[in-house]
Amino acid sequence: MALPFIAGLALGALGVVAYKNRDSLKQRGQDIFNQAKQKGETLKKDIEEKIVSTKEKFEKKDSIVEDKEIKKTRKPRTTKEKAEVLKPKRKYTRKEKTTQTEVNE
Repeated sequence: MALPFIAGLALGALGVVAYKNRDSLKQRGQDIFNQAKQKGETLKKDIEEKIVSTKEKFEKKDSIVEDKEIKKTRKPRTTKEKAEVLKPKRKYTRKEKTTQTEVNE
């Protein structure tokens, strides 16, 4: 039954201590806030630099790809080449069954 009474005393004591040290608590809070603000600004600058550098890398890759596409001339594929491209990539495939007419010929 004494637990709520003890908890009330503890909270009251904390309130008195906080009231007496309010100036130092305000100063500590302000210092922590300023440190967090500075870290946030440096983090923001670092992220912006990384974004710019990756954007430049992608632009370089795009220009290289465009140059290759311009230099590359492509001839249209024949039906045989298309069939080779569409072959299954499995190592072992089923053989097609031959019909009687194909065997006789």
